[in-house]
Amino acid sequence: MHVLTSVFKLETFSGHFHHPAKRPRKHCFSGPFFVPFSGHSFHVIFELLYSNGIFRHKNTMVYSWLAPWAALPEGSAKTFHQQLQQELTPLHPLYGIPALPIGKNGGTDDVLYQLPDQRFAVVHLGWTRRGDSTYPQTNFFENWTAFVTQRMELDNMGYES
Repeated sequence: MHVLTSVFKLETFSGHFHHPAKRPRKHCFSGPFFVPFSGHSFHVIFELLYSNGIFRHKNTMVYSWLAPWAALPEGSAKTFHQQLQQELTPLHPLYGIPALPIGKNGGTDDVLYQLPDQRFAVVHLGWTRRGDSTYPQTNFFENWTAFVTQRMELDNMGYES
């Protein structure tokens, strides 16, 4: 936890956000949240929480999966997160982006990651040390619906379990 407190401080906020130029008051997020300081940015928080065992990804969205795709088994997200980090290089488009592993294609090494901007990325993990700008092979999808129609439904066609 010391690593976290040196990079982030825990703040609480309750009530309404009020900007003098805008009326009426608008309700804002209430509760605890982390605020970066000392020159650090928000994308670091995911890495720190995950690596210190504090963060456990609980997906609040309910997704409908078509075979061969399925939600990750309980407790396996950390493994897929760590493997992705091992394979990424600074030239890869996912480098430095906190990606949450949420699903896997049971017939391949393809893993579905949710990105902070609500896009999704299918990454073909090679279970190697480092890739390059094109490897691990990654396909991006603008949202869940795009992933379903452009990838999951196609993978499901003719699939036999």
